Amino acid sequence: MKISEFTEQQYRKYFETRLAENRMRRSGTGYMAKCCFHQDSNPSLSINTERGLWKCHAGCGEGGLLDFEMKFSNCDRDTALSRIAEILGEHQLSFGEKPEAIYPYTDGFGKLLFQVLRYPGKRFVQRQPDGKNGWIWKTQNLKMVLYRLPEIITAKNVVVVEGEKDADNLTAALAGKPSIGVTTSPRGAGKWLEDFSFFMAGKQVLILPDNDKPGKEHAQRIAASCFRFAQGVKILELPGLAEHGDVSDFLKANSVNELLELAKRVPWWRPAESDSSLFMTATQFDEHAPDHIDWLIEGIIQRNANGMIVSRPKAGKSFTVLDLALAMASGQKWLDFYTPKRVKTALVSREDNFGLTQWRKRKLCQHRQLTNPDLDGFLYLNAKGLRPKIMLDYPEDVQKLVEDLKRYETEFLILDVMRVLHASDENDNTEMQKIIDVLNHIQEDTGASICLIHHDNKREDATLTERARGASAISGWAEFICGIRVVDEVDWVREFTCELKASMAPDKFYFRIADTSEGGIELVRTEYERPQKRGKRETSDVPF
Repeated sequence: MKISEFTEQQYRKYFETRLAENRMRRSGTGYMAKCCFHQDSNPSLSINTERGLWKCHAGCGEGGLLDFEMKFSNCDRDTALSRIAEILGEHQLSFGEKPEAIYPYTDGFGKLLFQVLRYPGKRFVQRQPDGKNGWIWKTQNLKMVLYRLPEIITAKNVVVVEGEKDADNLTAALAGKPSIGVTTSPRGAGKWLEDFSFFMAGKQVLILPDNDKPGKEHAQRIAASCFRFAQGVKILELPGLAEHGDVSDFLKANSVNELLELAKRVPWWRPAESDSSLFMTATQFDEHAPDHIDWLIEGIIQRNANGMIVSRPKAGKSFTVLDLALAMASGQKWLDFYTPKRVKTALVSREDNFGLTQWRKRKLCQHRQLTNPDLDGFLYLNAKGLRPKIMLDYPEDVQKLVEDLKRYETEFLILDVMRVLHASDENDNTEMQKIIDVLNHIQEDTGASICLIHHDNKREDATLTERARGASAISGWAEFICGIRVVDEVDWVREFTCELKASMAPDKFYFRIADTSEGGIELVRTEYERPQKRGKRETSDVPF
């Protein structure tokens, strides 16, 4: 079914779903709503449900359903198409084009798990069977598998290429050589998962990268991943290829036997010596160890350290964390703690709607005298309602997060708030350790320090480590823990405490989130003396 064939009811259902938080109201023959693409006080988004058209009269844009979904989800046309189909319950939507090729991905027994459809212009869409002779146009909930998996399981030798077309072309050229299987990882370069390497156990693996930087980096990652399991690993960079050329291009001018001869001459791949050793000498250790603590926030957060901020709901943690991100990105003080230099900071804010986050940012920036150009290049935000959700137990989400953190050269990552970023049992140490392992992988792969925002368990007499809600694996992972709680609900005074592994923790202090004379908001330390608890009244010897 094509988008142009939708009924008025389908157009309305789509817009009502996407604008659930900005209620549509009838206006003439169409509808008006507050625009979801900017902070809108008066409805400026007009919607024509007869033709599926929209326009923001404040200047955010206009167009049809596809344009709206691409802007709303910040995605490409194919992804937008699949998300529209999901909202409307349609089995299939199309651009009016037939796919150039359909690549089936199966489990080890040959059962179809999902398909990759290739459209003209190297556009790809994924779909999975719905069990009713139709399709579900998304695969985020599926465990990814290698292409041509049954053949890979039985093969003694495996060739890894980049893309399903190359895998099919090389498989055809290798006809009559059943001991060689050819595969690729779904979703292109950079998407190799550690689970794929288990299937290389005891096999000889040959990797054929595309002739470009992403392809060669992809090959190195695959080699490092497979090396632990395979009998041996080789990387063959095919000669005579143009920029972005691949094995299919090579086979147009050369025979498969020539390819195999070249593979025989390539030395076995090994990781760098320093990478393969589990230990280092005392001298090597001192050469790598800094002679002083490299602070991101002096006295609290050191570079490459992971930690958390724990607080009860409604205690001002999101305000405090956003101010921390602004201070680090701008190199300004935070709660009177010195920031030695600007820090490239990424904030994932998934608890509050983006409108509230934007309002907080404007108020805090007004006090700090910061403009967006001051922050661009040092502050990156993923806000609820504006950017896709990130789930730490979804490998694809984690891979995308790692790629973006590397691209922005992120030094500090804030995840607000822990409970909405995974679907695991927070009180189960085994499940939480898996989430912690993911966080460690992110930190090791990107070099960014990570700060989790987490709720406390309301224990008044406990240490910060004990106050972190849920399994002990969560707090045990942290090298610094900061605690925030309201101690005076009249003047809204908050207490700040800290526990560190790197040095002595700063003394407890109090602060307020206060309006400023210029119309901004600041976090300012304040003097406060907590009321003394009343003891038992002394009794007299007099009986009455």
